[in-house]
Amino acid sequence: MMMLSRISFVCAALVAIAAVACDTVPLTAPSGSALTISAGSTFVQLGGTTEVTAYVVEASGNAVQNGTTVHFSTNLGRVDPVDAQTRNGYAVTTFIAGDVSGLADVMATSGGTSSTTTPPPSSGDGSGGGTGTTTPSATNSSNAVRITVGGAATDNVVLNASSTSVPASGGTVTLIASVLDAAGNRLINTPVTFSTDAGTLSATVATTDARGEAQVQLTTNRDATVTARVGAKSTTLRITVNGPANITLSASSSTVPPSGGTITITAVVLDVAGNRLPNAQVNFSTTAGTLSATQATTDGNGEAQVTLTTSAAATVTARAGTATATFAISVGSSVSLSVSPSSGTTATVFTFTVTPAPGAQSVTLDFGDGNTASLGAIASPATATHTYSTVGSKTARATQSGSGGSSSAVVVVTVN
Repeated sequence: MMMLSRISFVCAALVAIAAVACDTVPLTAPSGSALTISAGSTFVQLGGTTEVTAYVVEASGNAVQNGTTVHFSTNLGRVDPVDAQTRNGYAVTTFIAGDVSGLADVMATSGGTSSTTTPPPSSGDGSGGGTGTTTPSATNSSNAVRITVGGAATDNVVLNASSTSVPASGGTVTLIASVLDAAGNRLINTPVTFSTDAGTLSATVATTDARGEAQVQLTTNRDATVTARVGAKSTTLRITVNGPANITLSASSSTVPPSGGTITITAVVLDVAGNRLPNAQVNFSTTAGTLSATQATTDGNGEAQVTLTTSAAATVTARAGTATATFAISVGSSVSLSVSPSSGTTATVFTFTVTPAPGAQSVTLDFGDGNTASLGAIASPATATHTYSTVGSKTARATQSGSGGSSSAVVVVTVN
């Protein structure tokens, strides 16, 4: 009797354990079932979410029993919950994108209905506007949906700038990258990588805003090629420096006296728009005389100055970038002097003729014996007479001063 009681107890315990085990083992789809999976959106921004739904039917075509467990997994981002129970054949989870762009294959399995080794891509276009659902294969085991995450949906990157040029002295422009998908929709919350071969960027990575635009600043004083890249898609934009487009030369005078003089040369440097360029380097050269400097930098008014000292005709050349200009300096004409006759006695009246150079402001005549005559500001030949009280060779000199500088001429008179 005691032995029978023990056997009954053991049997009862085994039945209880079996019942508990049945209660804890998940209910899965029976053999021959088919599973299809779809996503609310086949494009998700970084950090975004979308609903993923698995639909499971038995071989008869009827929905599997409510509470059938479907296991979800993904190769990028995560799903929550990982295991979900069906209701009327549907099990739902949420795909949560992380901070890494790429293609996420979300898979679902239940019992013997599992995915193949390489899940097929979804039929969605990646634009983020529709539902992508895979088509089951002949074995009803194709149960994955592909979701494009972040920049992986990029089909085109468009790069613009607040200006495509900076002044010769350098400047800053704003670079604007727009990220588009295949349908032309702008993608938000997408990181854009910027790079440049010259100058300095305010940042090398920027994320698109609500308008699908990412902005950084470039500061440069050299021509620069900027690249904006999202994944395998990239575009470039050329930023140029407004180098000197034109240069003009002027001088304080276009002539120097025969005895030589100093002239101030002024160069004005202009950009393509005709604006004066400050801080532009100007190189000067001359065919004669001496320059105070062969190189000068334009001031805030776009001007650079040097001085030329010469007694001969000269051509001054100024160069700024590819722009050049020249200015010719000539030697001013001299006053001339003649006498008639050139010899005589102390009784002879000698007539002196003075021909001034242009711009004469004062002309004087020294007869060479201590006597002088002032002819003043003459514009045409003037004469003066003189007799000598002593014999010998007398050197007469005419001297002119004026806007063309000073000059002189001499003539020798013989008194017998």
